[in-house]
Amino acid sequence: MDENKKSFLDDLAAEKPESFNEEVFIKSKRNYVPIIVLSTLVIAIFGILYFTFTKGSVVPDMTDWKEQEVYAWANANHGTIVKEDTYSLDIPEGILISQDIAAGKKLRRNGTLKVTISRGADPNEKINFPDIKAMNLKEIESWIEDNQLQGVTVKKENNSVFEKDSVISYEFTDGSESNFLRKNRLKIFVSLGKEELKDTITVPNLTGKLKGDVIQWASEYNIDVEILEDYNEYVEYGKVYHQSIEGNTKMKRDDKLTITLSLGKAIIVPSFVGLHRDEALDIAKLNNMELFFKNQISSKKEGTIIEQDVEPGSKVSSKELITITVAATSDMIIVPNLVGLDQSEASTLASLYNMKTFFVTKSSTEKSGKVIEQSHSSGSNISSDTLVTIYVSSGDIALPDFIGLSKNEADLIADENDLSIIFKEENSSTIAKDEILEQSIMPKTIISKDTKLILTVADNNGHLVPDFSSMTKNEIEAWASSHDTNIKFVEEYSNTVPLGQCFKQNYINSYVPSNDSLLVSESLGLVPIDNFQNKSKLELSEWLNEVNAKGGQLTINTFYSYDSTQPEGTVVDQSVINDFITTGSTIDVWVAASNVNNTVPDFTWVPTIKATEWCNTNGVSYKVIERYSSDITFGYILGQNITNQAISSGESLVLYQSIGPLKISSFVGRTKQELLTWVNNANLAGANINLSFDYSYKRNYIKDLVLSQSIKPGDSVLNSDLSVVISSEEYMKIPDFTNMQLSEAIQILNDLGLEYETQYLYVSEAASSLSPVGTVLSQNITGEIKYEEIDTITLSVSRGSK
Repeated sequence: MDENKKSFLDDLAAEKPESFNEEVFIKSKRNYVPIIVLSTLVIAIFGILYFTFTKGSVVPDMTDWKEQEVYAWANANHGTIVKEDTYSLDIPEGILISQDIAAGKKLRRNGTLKVTISRGADPNEKINFPDIKAMNLKEIESWIEDNQLQGVTVKKENNSVFEKDSVISYEFTDGSESNFLRKNRLKIFVSLGKEELKDTITVPNLTGKLKGDVIQWASEYNIDVEILEDYNEYVEYGKVYHQSIEGNTKMKRDDKLTITLSLGKAIIVPSFVGLHRDEALDIAKLNNMELFFKNQISSKKEGTIIEQDVEPGSKVSSKELITITVAATSDMIIVPNLVGLDQSEASTLASLYNMKTFFVTKSSTEKSGKVIEQSHSSGSNISSDTLVTIYVSSGDIALPDFIGLSKNEADLIADENDLSIIFKEENSSTIAKDEILEQSIMPKTIISKDTKLILTVADNNGHLVPDFSSMTKNEIEAWASSHDTNIKFVEEYSNTVPLGQCFKQNYINSYVPSNDSLLVSESLGLVPIDNFQNKSKLELSEWLNEVNAKGGQLTINTFYSYDSTQPEGTVVDQSVINDFITTGSTIDVWVAASNVNNTVPDFTWVPTIKATEWCNTNGVSYKVIERYSSDITFGYILGQNITNQAISSGESLVLYQSIGPLKISSFVGRTKQELLTWVNNANLAGANINLSFDYSYKRNYIKDLVLSQSIKPGDSVLNSDLSVVISSEEYMKIPDFTNMQLSEAIQILNDLGLEYETQYLYVSEAASSLSPVGTVLSQNITGEIKYEEIDTITLSVSRGSK
């Protein structure tokens, strides 16, 4: 072993330096701080996200909520609605019946709320059909209302047999007494009692009417009518061409009216004897004559005419039958021409020929019951035991095109075609009054005569409204008065139109709908700014509301002054004072304040409960006032008196809460005072209903009852003009007939049951264009007058210039 080489043991045994014991070996430590910070941050973010996406919303009591209100709440609170529909007699259509999460419980974010919504009364529910004939009007109306019947209508008419308010008859459009559903249509006719007859009656123009029309009119009004007949080549057979008392004039009820019916053009009967049957037919056709052939066994040539029952040279009408005897060699029957005859006429003629007939109804637009075809052609010979089939028209109608016609024209066409029509009025500002807008069945459609056709007619005041921009207020009022148009003047500020000049109107070169009024804006010029100093902030707000209601469109920026000696809440200074400014301008106002609590946020569309929570949390005094609204959902804030501004101590925050839209119920049969109370209460809650009255001046009405209303029950009435007709038993309003055609004035007077007389006056040439012949110039009574003071109305009528 090499002695110089040392082992590691030798090294350990060797002497150590002094610093040996001072050396320390420290183990390296890992830094955990970043990991802890990062982990804490991740946990915090996860917690925030979990809280955000799982936070629930307290479910309110949705009783009586509308379907759209339920969905609006769900959208605002990140919820999903699962809807189930069910019929309900007690809950109106579209209203919530139940909710699966009780009020006060929480709906988790993106959770599901199950609700049941009413579809209203079941239209297919079977209704117990009462003994209608034993009921009176009030009981019928209660039956309709209690059962929410959808297709039952009541029609009132005069009847001398049935007492007032008793049932005359009823008819089903569909359904029956044994199987009557809520949706089935039923018309009930109720008596108005016997119509009071006067000593005189206005005779209508009967010219062109049929005998049956005259008899029906005479029977209805208990008039003695003598009917004569005479030939008249210019008037169709069977129609009136003369009446002893002129149409549209009065006659005493105990006088006799004589009318003359046309027999048409007189036909001179030729001699047919010796002619052949075919020759006679040709002559008859040329002269529009009706021949009846009968066979008689004779030695003369078959078909030769051997006799006629009307002497040659006599006068007959086109409807008079001439019997012709024809030579025959056997008892064969010569088939007559039955086409064009009524069924009764064809039956009579066939029996004269001893023909066996069988009548069949066939679809056709020819007059109902008219013969349109026969199985054996005219002139053919048949044996007496041959059956002849005769086809008569069902009377179907090829529906005319009524669109664009007037209501009167439609009535005439319907009468001519024996068509049943129903008029439905629809307000229109573009189509003339009573013009047909649409029809329920397309033109040229073939329908049966018992089909009901609904015609929609335009309803308005019937006068085209001109442009008033160049007219004075007095001229506009005169136009409205002469055209029986309701007009309202609205004051409005304007930057360009001088004070007092009219410059806007809601209808121009169009018609005013019957349920609306003509609104004309009268300029107030520029907006005057007064001195507001020392006035309260509330007074300033009221002034601003008043100005902006008239189109001012002003904005006020409010600033607070904390070093003012004036009382808190009063105006200290303003940017504009005692001057005029344009609409849409902004005014800066400084208000005295001692200290400031909070800046009030905009709570519009915020639930009331959230707004009040903010007030309670921030120590702000508040007051909640309910207001109707068709835009803001029930229970949400629609306005407030302070927004995005600081509220000073001592001030209260006024919150206007929506209670939803206001729908009107039926006031018909209720008193005027009940209606006034309801409207006043509604307007206190912001309904903004403009109520106007008209009066029905018929006797025997209970005074001050509502007879009709312009807005249908169930419709929204917010910010609307509501006009109602009230019964009156003391006064009658005599219309102004000036410039009206006499015939139109007489129609109105007859409807009002007033006595009248006319006197005719000449007018100057200059006035003849303004007052043509037949125009009413003046009258002796106009305006409202007591019944007992009404005398005969005397109308002065223009007979033109000399």
